[in-house]
Amino acid sequence: MMANMGYAYAQLAKNAAKGNKSVLKWEQVMQEHALGHLSVGSREPVQGTPAWVTLEVANGGFATGGLLAGGDLQQHEIDLLNELGDKNTSDVQHCRLVLNQYFLSGPGMSILEDMLEKGTYEIAVPEEAALLSICWMMSHGHEDDARSVLDVISPWFSRLRFYPVPSPRPLSSGALVNVANVGEVVANLSLVKVSQALLTLSHALGVTMPLYDKLVALVMATSDDPDHPPTFSTSNDTSSSSSSSSSSSSSSSSSTSTLPSSSSSDGHANDQTSSSSATSTSSSLSPAVQQPLRRSIEGGSPFTITTISPELKGRFASIQKEVERKGKT
Repeated sequence: MMANMGYAYAQLAKNAAKGNKSVLKWEQVMQEHALGHLSVGSREPVQGTPAWVTLEVANGGFATGGLLAGGDLQQHEIDLLNELGDKNTSDVQHCRLVLNQYFLSGPGMSILEDMLEKGTYEIAVPEEAALLSICWMMSHGHEDDARSVLDVISPWFSRLRFYPVPSPRPLSSGALVNVANVGEVVANLSLVKVSQALLTLSHALGVTMPLYDKLVALVMATSDDPDHPPTFSTSNDTSSSSSSSSSSSSSSSSSTSTLPSSSSSDGHANDQTSSSSATSTSSSLSPAVQQPLRRSIEGGSPFTITTISPELKGRFASIQKEVERKGKT
């Protein structure tokens, strides 16, 4: 199977434009492919590397030619080399060979046995478990299997880590996986910021809209006559509606009741008398009627309800108080 290298070129260009660190991986893919060291799509894509070696892979499954158990010396390797008295850490292949051979010696095997017994080790890539497995097989009577594994991995002693990373604490066994400790979780949660847009949406869904629906239902209860439904106007509409009402006062008039705004001191409904022409003739609330009412509830401005029955004015006042109280919280 042949892979399309056009994808790799596109990824190189995209990551280079964004300045991502992964551009180095794609440069390595291009370089190794140009030199003929990579066979993209093969089970053994890196020339001269067996299938069991863990490769460094870029997005899309493209091998970079790097080996995850290889690379630069890690800190625990440098520490062990210092304990062994080997200061030549500049030669990585020499150091890896020294460390792999050390863990096959008597003192090294004792360290591996202690790690197995206490669980004080970490494994980042499969190769790091090889010598631990050999140690277990030797101690459980599987010498032949141990030699077979050793014959396979020994040619790679100078390039790969076949020993684990020491850990001060034993690994915990169970179905649960620990992603972070308590301190890290607390620190991460302290960085979480609540979205203002989410708070606004929550307030609208949990406070404003339920009160709006409750108020509309209460207003509709006053519509005893389908030919004369209740109409609404905000305080901003009062001046315009009054001028239009005065011209038609000879033909129609009705009593009105106004709910107080959020700035009212007593929070009770005040009666006022004015003349107003009907803005809707439907028995249900049209969008033209609903919009002023919604603006009044959300903005805290007063609104006028015509043809309201006197016994319901107290109930409207209590709803207005609830709007003011919940709006403050």
